[in-house]
Amino acid sequence: MRIAATSRMIASDIGLDDLSLGYNAPMDSYGHILGRVVTGGGGELPSSLALVVNRATNRLGGDGYFHDVLGNLVQMPAGVDFVTMSYLDQGHIGTLTDAAGVVWKYYYDADGKRRIKVKTTGGAATEPDGQGGVRLVADRSFYFYEGEDLICQQDVGALVARIPGTDDIDESVYGPKFLLLDHLGSTRAELVFTESGGVFSPVIQEYYDLMPYGEVITPPSTQESVLFTSKPKDIESGLTFFGARYYSDQLCRWPSPDPYMPSADVKLPQSWNRYSFTLNNPLRFIDTNGLDWSDLSAEQRRVFQSYVDQYNKDNKSTMSAEEVYGTLNESQMSTFESVTYALEHTQLYDRQGNSLGTALQQVQGVTGIAGETAGGSGDKQFRIYADLKAGAIEAFAATPGFEKSPNALFGIELLQKYHKGFPNSYRQEREEGVKGMEAGLQPSYSRDKKRSDIDIDYRFGLEHFKPANSDVRAPGNYQKFIDRWPGLRNWWDK
Repeated sequence: MRIAATSRMIASDIGLDDLSLGYNAPMDSYGHILGRVVTGGGGELPSSLALVVNRATNRLGGDGYFHDVLGNLVQMPAGVDFVTMSYLDQGHIGTLTDAAGVVWKYYYDADGKRRIKVKTTGGAATEPDGQGGVRLVADRSFYFYEGEDLICQQDVGALVARIPGTDDIDESVYGPKFLLLDHLGSTRAELVFTESGGVFSPVIQEYYDLMPYGEVITPPSTQESVLFTSKPKDIESGLTFFGARYYSDQLCRWPSPDPYMPSADVKLPQSWNRYSFTLNNPLRFIDTNGLDWSDLSAEQRRVFQSYVDQYNKDNKSTMSAEEVYGTLNESQMSTFESVTYALEHTQLYDRQGNSLGTALQQVQGVTGIAGETAGGSGDKQFRIYADLKAGAIEAFAATPGFEKSPNALFGIELLQKYHKGFPNSYRQEREEGVKGMEAGLQPSYSRDKKRSDIDIDYRFGLEHFKPANSDVRAPGNYQKFIDRWPGLRNWWDK
C-alpha cells in the first residue's frame, strides 16, 4: 500500500535548515551537468564531484570512466577503486563487479524486468545441486512486479538483512510498513503501526531527505531499498534500476543512452542528449521505465494496442504503436495518459480486502480517445472508450470508495442526456476542498457491461457539466490529479 504525502525537505534537526546550505550543479551550454559543488554543511550532504563530458558524444570522460561501443558506461570510480559492468544489450547490466571485487549477476524476463540478482561465489552464479544438475548459489534476491511497479523482493542467504553483530534476521526490514511518498513517487518516510495495550498506533519509523536527482542526505542506518521515484536501488553499485536501463543519482545522469529514439523531440534540444535525466528537470518530471520521460507503462501500451489495431485496419496501414501514438493531438495524448495512469494507480479490492488488481487491468483494450472538440458537450470530450474484461464492473462494485450512479434519469435510457449508450456508472468517492479527494474516476458502462466510457471528474456543482471538468490541462485540474495519483508528468504545460 502507498500513501501520498507532501514533499518533506527538512527531515531532522541537522537537516537543511539554513538557506546557505546545499550545493550547486553547474552545467555547460549543452546542458551537461559538470559535477556537484557543496556550498554548506548541515546534514551529511553528498560529496563534491567534478565531471568531464565529451560534447561530441555526451559521454563521460576523465579518469576512471569508460564506455563500450553502444555507449554504455562500463567502468566508474567508487572510492579508491572502481565498479565495472558488462551489458547484455543497451542498458541491461549482465555482470557487475563492485569496488570490493565481488561479482554480481543479473537476470531479466522477456519484458526487460529484472527478476533475479545473484551475489556469486568466486564469480560463479550456480553450484552443483547434488543431483547431477546445478542451482543458483545461496545468496540471491528475487523480484516480483505488478505492472511496472516492484511489489515484492525476496532475499535469500547472505542477502537477508540481519541485526549487526548477530545472525538474527532484522525483522524491521521485512515487517509491514507504509511508504509516504512525495509528488514524484519518492519515499520520504516509513510509517509502521506499533502495539501497546492492544491498541495499534501509527509511528514514523524513518525519514528520508533527497536532493533533486535522488541523492540521499544523511543516509539512515537502515535505508529503504525502494527510494527515488519508487525504483529499487542496488547497494553494491549505487545504481537504481528503472526497467530499460539503470540510473546513477551520484552522476545525475543515465550510464546508458536512451534506446527509444522517438523520445528525441526536435522542439526540445535537451532531449537530444540521450544521457540526461528527465530533461534535467527532476523536480517536475519522472521517468517510468528508463525510456522517454513521457513514455507509457507496459499496461498502458497493452490497452493502447487495440486502438493501434483498429487504426491500421481503418487506414490500411502497418504503423507501429509508437507511430500511431504520434498521430494523436495534445488533448488526446493528455487524456489517454491521465485516464490510464489513474486507472493503473487505482487498486481494486473485494469486500474481504483481497486484491482484484488495478482498475486498468480490468480494461481489455482502448477503442477510442476523445480529446478536445470545439463546441462539443462535456460528456463527449476528454475520455477514453474501452472494451472491458469479464467481471470488470463487479470489481468496481466490490471496491470500497466506488458508488453506483445512474446516468439515465429515473433509470430510463430514453430520458438519458449524458453518456448515451452507457446508462450506469461507478463514481469514485470525491470531496470538494479535501486534498487528494477532489479528482475521481467515473467509469460508465453499457447495459451488457462489455463497453465503457471512462473519464475523470475534477469539478463540482454546475462546473461539473462543462468540458473543463474532465480536462487534466484545465486550470487547477493537474494539481488535483497528482494530489490523488502522484507522479503524472505535466509535459503539455511547457
